[in-house]
Amino acid sequence: MSHGLPIEAAGGALRGLVQSASGGRGDLPFEELIGTIRKFAEISFDVPATDDADGLLFQYGRAGWLPGSAFVFGFVRQFEIVGQDGDHECFSQAGIEYRFPMDADLEAVGGGVSWWFPGSGTSLDSWLDEIGSGPIWGLVSRRLPSGVIVSQEMV
Repeated sequence: MSHGLPIEAAGGALRGLVQSASGGRGDLPFEELIGTIRKFAEISFDVPATDDADGLLFQYGRAGWLPGSAFVFGFVRQFEIVGQDGDHECFSQAGIEYRFPMDADLEAVGGGVSWWFPGSGTSLDSWLDEIGSGPIWGLVSRRLPSGVIVSQEMV
C-alpha cells in the first residue's frame, strides 16, 4: 500500500478544492476545472501498489440514470479497494460532474470516455491538455450547467 490519505477522504478533498477554486460557491467555473483536477491528482491516497489502483476517468454523454434528458460531463478518480488478503473488493470513485439540459448539439456528440493511470506512459499534463483542447470541451464550456455535483461512492 502506498501511504497517503485514506481513500474515504477523497470526496472531501475534491470538495475542498472545488470550494477553494470557486470562491466558496461550489459551482466550479470551467476555466478552473483542469487545474482543480490536476491538484486533485497530486494528492496521495492510501491505495495498493499496483498500476491500476488509482486512476482518472474523463467521461461525457447522456445520463440515462437521471430523470428527464440530461447530458453529463466530468472527471472521476477511481481507487481500488482490497481486502486483508490483498484481493480486489470494490472501487471507490470520487468525482465532479457537470449536468446540462440535453439539446440537439449535445445529442449529436454522443458520449466518450478516456482513462489515465500514472504508469500509462502519458503524462497527466498531456492527458489533461488533450481533453481541454478537444471539441467536447469547447462545446460544453460555453454553456451554463444546470448543476455541478461533487460525490464519492463505492462501485
